[in-house]
Formats: sequence, structure tokens, C-alpha cells
Amino acid sequence: MVNFTMIDPIIEARNLTKEVDLKVSKLCILNKINLRITRGESIAIMGASGAGKTTLLSLLAGLDVPTDGTVLLGGVDIFRLDEEDRAKLRALNIGFIFQNFYLLENLTALENVMLPLDLHAVANAKEKAKQLLEAVGLQHRLHHQPRQLSGGEQQRVAIARAFVTQPAILFADEPTGNLDQITGDKIVKQLFELNKKFGTTLVIITHEPELAEKCSRRLHIDKGTLN
Repeated sequence: MVNFTMIDPIIEARNLTKEVDLKVSKLCILNKINLRITRGESIAIMGASGAGKTTLLSLLAGLDVPTDGTVLLGGVDIFRLDEEDRAKLRALNIGFIFQNFYLLENLTALENVMLPLDLHAVANAKEKAKQLLEAVGLQHRLHHQPRQLSGGEQQRVAIARAFVTQPAILFADEPTGNLDQITGDKIVKQLFELNKKFGTTLVIITHEPELAEKCSRRLHIDKGTLN
């Protein structure tokens, strides 16, 4: 059983290191990252392309495995778990928002948002999904499939899906990267409104200074080192 608890820090990285074997040497992507994030914080992680931002997010979420060091989520050392238990921990406690939306094309907006609830047989899944879609202004798009939605509408569906389980932690990787300025601003506003409503800890990978400024703390990665 995975005993995730709402403790501080809710996210902790200890000497987190990621290396990749090349033919004649090793490439160090992340070097002994130490990081503590408390409940309800909004953290922006910034850095140049190739600095290790997405690798760090993947390790913090347990989507990738480090060369050395570990991550504690809700007090759980996630790399002491097998992949099945890590997946269970993510499903119950973590939400994700990606640049490319990752909506299922054959499902409606409502069905996409219901999916995480249906997978765990949560009661009143339809009503909860409707409420989240209304919260992001898509009550008139419930039965539209992704191809019938604009990019901004698809990202709002993705945000609703990420928040529908009321996750303790939400990881967002360039959440406005594929959106125009006006739509991106609207998405950011809704993201932080939902973050505040649910008290979700928010970790955002971004290259946009305006988005980073809205976060309670900003971190920078340079050549695999966090500062």
C-alpha cells in the first residue's frame, strides 16, 4: 500500500542525478539536485533549452528513474516502489498538463475529463467532470470532440482533466507553449484560479517570464544544476 500523506515538504528531491551513457563517456543531465516544495506552493522551473527542465519534472513525477538520489512525494520514497505502485501513486495524487494536450480524439470533452474518475470507479464522475468544465468556461462544449475545439479550448479540457481528481500535486510542462498570447493569458488565469481553489501544489516548466512571475517561487536550471 502507498501511504501518500499531506506533509511538508510535499515534494523533496535528494541528490537527484541523471546521467546518460554515451559510446565513449557519460552525459550528466542533472547533477545532485536538492529541492523542497511545500504544500500549496506554485513553483516555476526555468532554464535554457537542454538545461534539464523536463528531465527534472519527469523524475519528480516518477515517470523516469534517476541514476542516483531519490524523490519523496507525500513522504513516500517513490523509487523504492515498483512501477505499478508508482503509477497508482500518480493516478491518485498527481495531475499533469502538457504542451500537446494529449486528449483522446474519439472521446468528447466531457468523456476526456471523466476518464481519470472512471478508471478508479469514482462516484458521480459525470457531474464532477461537468463542474470542472464549467469552471474553465466550457459548459457549451461538453459533447464536442477535440477536433471540434480550438487549441485554447483543448488546453482548458486538459486543465479540467488534470484537476478533476483534486490532485495534491500538479505538474505542468510548458502549458501555454502552443497558444497565442491572449489565449495563453486566459489559460494561466484559470490555472491559478483552480490551483487556489483546490490548494494544489503547482510545478510549472516554462520559458515565459510572465508566467514565472505569477508563481510564488522561481528556480533556474543551468547545465544540470539548480539555483
